[in-house]
Amino acid sequence: MAKVFTHKLGKTRAGEGTRIWLEGKRLLDHGFTHRATCQRKWSEGKLIVVLVDAAAFEQLPRNERTTVAGSAERPIIDIVGEAVRNAFPSGTVEATWSQGRIVIKGA
Repeated sequence: MAKVFTHKLGKTRAGEGTRIWLEGKRLLDHGFTHRATCQRKWSEGKLIVVLVDAAAFEQLPRNERTTVAGSAERPIIDIVGEAVRNAFPSGTVEATWSQGRIVIKGA
């Protein structure tokens, strides 16, 4: 069953609301381990992050791919940029978590 959590967007040099920072046990619980490869897809005002295998990852354009950073104990997904602020101007998002998939939309 999918779980929904609210996240406040963070700040980068580009300004407030330009960073989505996801980390830790929640990532591990949903299959996002350190060094896992993911696709980022913008669709209808949502950002969808899904696990993909290495071959699929290599075929993706650079702006559509993410590797889970951090460490084995504390994995991190860090998505930054003006596109984040433009898509989620409220500065808060709801993330719906399921195995191998995170759907992020404005809250």
